[in-house]
Parts: sequence; structure tokens; C-alpha cells
Amino acid sequence: MRNLKTGIMTVIGVLTFGLMLAGVEPAQAAGEDPAQFYKDKTITWVVASSAGGSTDLLARILAPFLSEATGTKVKIENMGSDEGVNWVYTDGSKDGLTMLCKSTDAVINNDLLKAPGVKYAAEKYLFIADIAPDANMLFVSSKSKYRTLDDLRKARALKAGATSAKGSLATNAAVTLEILNLDGKVITGYRGQKGVVRALLTNEVDLIVTRASALANDVRSGELVGLFSIAAERSGALPDVPTLEEIGVKVPVKLQDARSAADSGGTSVAMPPGVLPERVEYMRAIFDKISNNKDFQAKLAKSTGLFSPFVPGKKLQATMARMKKDQALGNELNGILAKFTMVR
Repeated sequence: MRNLKTGIMTVIGVLTFGLMLAGVEPAQAAGEDPAQFYKDKTITWVVASSAGGSTDLLARILAPFLSEATGTKVKIENMGSDEGVNWVYTDGSKDGLTMLCKSTDAVINNDLLKAPGVKYAAEKYLFIADIAPDANMLFVSSKSKYRTLDDLRKARALKAGATSAKGSLATNAAVTLEILNLDGKVITGYRGQKGVVRALLTNEVDLIVTRASALANDVRSGELVGLFSIAAERSGALPDVPTLEEIGVKVPVKLQDARSAADSGGTSVAMPPGVLPERVEYMRAIFDKISNNKDFQAKLAKSTGLFSPFVPGKKLQATMARMKKDQALGNELNGILAKFTMVR
């Protein structure tokens, strides 16, 4: 009997050591309840943008609801755009206690377009939800001389503002210039979306193409004007602004895929690869619950002017995988960017 017990303990020890080598906690392998795991823990939520920006605002509005729903403390840490998305993927803990908050189109575009410095594979991130899906819109300053599509088409040497050369702002603007056959360039190198908006207000650039809800408050304050939605539908944040089709634009068939990569945006919440599926599914269910929370909906609508139901994590995961496989789209977008972008 003693030999049998010794043999059993040896097997358990070997299995436990093997799990440790594989990076799996023994408690995880035993079918631990994710809700119990998260209770009283601290979630580090890395916001890959500067403090005070639209992505940061969304995370800070949502954090108390996440904390209440999971029994955790949620600690928000701001990192630079590239730094944050790379750090979570390569160095973030794989136990489900590290999450990313980052513009959805930036996550996929920077990878798809092979932007310098990318150290992650977008489709391998474990997506929890897209928490702010909305149409992208072309904005100008309220003092701009460009107030219609006809004004833009008559203009020469238009300047669109963007941050990184292969980021979402650059992609959105370049694709828009291509679709509308406008004479212009995308000026990159601005520090965050706030930096582009400042350049817009001082007439350093003429336009920005970004998510409508991100700048809806600037429209309501009278600083900016939304001219048209790049998507086929209007934005819920600025429902009076027409779409391209509504102002008579027919998007060429050959540019439909490029348009689909630039017509809307959102904010991804994701975990690094390696987190146990049970914890990923638990957190996806938590975000679905928060999306249906009336208090959260009201608070978000009050702060940003819009509440849109979250895109579920599984759907976003499938979208990322599909887009990453479409290398022809990556080549097309790179060609459009090369045509229009220039550095300050």
C-alpha cells in the first residue's frame, strides 16, 4: 500500500512539474471556477494611448463596472500606442489579469501593413469585446473654408492629419482621399489624435478621418464639423451627418475592400495569447453583461454622446483572423498609403 501511495504521489508530482513547465498553474488544470479566480485580484488594464484621449476615457468609464462585475480591482496604466500593444502581447501575464485597450483598426492595420516595430500577431490576441464600434467620419474645423464635398474636390494640396505612417488615422485618410479622388496628402507624425485635432484647429491640416463618437463632443462644442460618414451607415453619435452614398458618391468596386478597412472603428479589449479559455470566455461574458447594463449605457452616452452595443469577442476574433489572412488587402492599403502619406 505504501508503494502504491508513493507511486501515486510521484505521478502527481511529475504532472504538476510538467504543468509548471508549460506555464499552467495546477489550480487552472483542475477546472477552477474563473469567477473565484478573479475575486479580490487586480486586473492591470493597459490603455495603449495617452491619458485623456478617447480610448482612455472609455476604459475609465468602464473600469468601475468591470470591477463590480468581477470583484476585482482594475488598475489602468497608460502606455504609448506601440509600446502598449507590444508589451501586453510579449510581457503581459498569461493568467487573465493583464488586458489591452486599443483602437481596433490600429491593432489590425499596424500588423496587416507590417508597420515598423510591430511585435505581435493581431489574430493571436484573445479578443474580449469591441467596446465602442462606430462609423468613421471626415471632420474639418468649424472655421474651415471646406464645408462640402464639392469644396474638397475643388481644393488643391489638401492636408489630412495622422499619427504614425501606417496607423489607423493615416489609413482612414488615405483611403478616403483615394475613394473621392482628392488632391491631397496625409501628414503623419502628430502626437496622438489630440495632436491632430490641435493641428486642425490651427489650420495646420485641413481634415481628419476618425471615429465619429471620438470627436462628437468637439462638434457639439462648435469647434469641429463632420462632413460625411465614410461608412455606408450614419453614425449614432452624429446621426444628422450623411453617408458617402447619401451625398452622391459611388465607391468603385475595386476600392470596396479598402473602404471596409477604413470606414469604421472601435476599441478592442484583448488578452495576450496563452490565457486559459475558461477565463477568456468568463471575461467575454462579463463584457456582454456590462454592455447590457443600463447604468453603464447611460453613463457612456452622457460622456461620449453615444452608446453602441459591444461587438462580442468571438465575432471580433473571427474578423481579425479573416482580415489578417487577406494579404491582398494589406498590399492594396500599403499602395494607397505610399501614394498619399508624407512625414512632417
